[in-house]
Amino acid sequence: MKPESNPIKIGWSSVDITPDWPVNLKGQFNVRIATRALDPITATALALESENQAQGFILVSVDCVQISLYVQQAFRRLIAERLPGFNPDQIVLHGTHTHTAPQQSAPESWYPPLPDSFKAPEAYGDFLAERLARVAAEAWQARRLGGIAWGQSFAAVGFNRRSCYLNGQAIMYGSTADPMFSHVEGNCDHSVNLLYTFDPENQLTGVLVNVACPSQCTENLSEISADYWHEVRVDLRGRLGAGLFILPQCSAAGDQSPHHTINQAAEERMTRLMGFMDHNELFVIAQRRVIGRRISQAVEEALPAVRNDIRTSVELTHEQSVFPVPRRLLTPWETNESNRIIAEANQKLALIKEADPISAAYSVPYAQKVYYTWALARHARQQAGDLEMPVVVHAMRIGDVAMTTNRFEYYLDFGQRIKARSRALQTFVVQLAGEGAYLPTARSVAGGGYGSWFASSPASAEAGTKIVEESLRLINQWF
Repeated sequence: MKPESNPIKIGWSSVDITPDWPVNLKGQFNVRIATRALDPITATALALESENQAQGFILVSVDCVQISLYVQQAFRRLIAERLPGFNPDQIVLHGTHTHTAPQQSAPESWYPPLPDSFKAPEAYGDFLAERLARVAAEAWQARRLGGIAWGQSFAAVGFNRRSCYLNGQAIMYGSTADPMFSHVEGNCDHSVNLLYTFDPENQLTGVLVNVACPSQCTENLSEISADYWHEVRVDLRGRLGAGLFILPQCSAAGDQSPHHTINQAAEERMTRLMGFMDHNELFVIAQRRVIGRRISQAVEEALPAVRNDIRTSVELTHEQSVFPVPRRLLTPWETNESNRIIAEANQKLALIKEADPISAAYSVPYAQKVYYTWALARHARQQAGDLEMPVVVHAMRIGDVAMTTNRFEYYLDFGQRIKARSRALQTFVVQLAGEGAYLPTARSVAGGGYGSWFASSPASAEAGTKIVEESLRLINQWF
């Protein structure tokens, strides 16, 4: 590499965030106590700085459902100690959306209190915040001159999981064998956006991999797991080197899943015939290995081409925007429905009040009660005239590519709008950069069903459009 007038500095770090004590896993309505890890969960940080522009920021990917407010606040306190003077608004934490990572705090979850023999969920939240502050600081302190390259490849990973029926109804994971089945609600995006980093000798040091799919092949396990991202790490390091840093990003994928709802039997048969699946093994376990190979092949396939365009000097910019978006307003019927479901849940809990609080029989109705109580709390704010909520969007320019983040399980259509209208050569959309919540499109709201149901989504479909427009305003000013 030759010296440049505006050199880029790159720093990487990675840390294990697997607890060594029993924890409740977040992601389903029932309590799932994990006493062991199927594989480690990880946080990985990438720090980028354009030396002569005095611009820099840190991306931190976390194997978790979302980044709770509790963890965000603890992280900001800790990073101020580890990186004095560094603006925490220039650090983006985002989750891979695995459903087999620990609960991070109690107030932000719908689970019943665990027995006294268990540590409080905040114990993991504190542990996680400390690890995230450590990995972010280490990445920043490790930054060195290097090169960067971007590219795109393809891998079939995510599929729309909402089945639509002739009566206008939509159901997440609904049966496609039903005679009333009409179509799958939306599109899928098999593009893989890639950002590679190199040392001064052009040796590959790390890769950022952006895929429009949550890591949820084995989302019902009661073991800690990074899901298919673990398989990606194992496969890619076997191909490209044991020391390779891998930073996963979940693109707009609130309505996506690795579970294809059509021709599942054919997919399972081929997985077995190709040698990925033992006869006594669950398909979803083998599916992780198939996806791991697909993503790894996509990363490896693009690498020789992007090596022809490694940049050691790029425009590097970061901007954060905080702005209001409209809340999703509850109708009188939805308010009544919330009260009905809460009453039913209370009846169930009264009948089994002596039951083990970590049993599904108790924890599911408890979760339903909390879930719909949250909906009624939104209605109370609505009645008081509190009709908007603040959201945070980060936008970054890295040479010819742009990146934009939001906190939601952001439906794919919104991400596609951003990508289609962005003036950048390539645009990386990143969801779950915060505490999470579904943000469905208007057509999904019309179909109903979990994810688009009123209790699932605190922000309106118009909020999703407003995020599209603000993301594009930030990105397009640079191009």
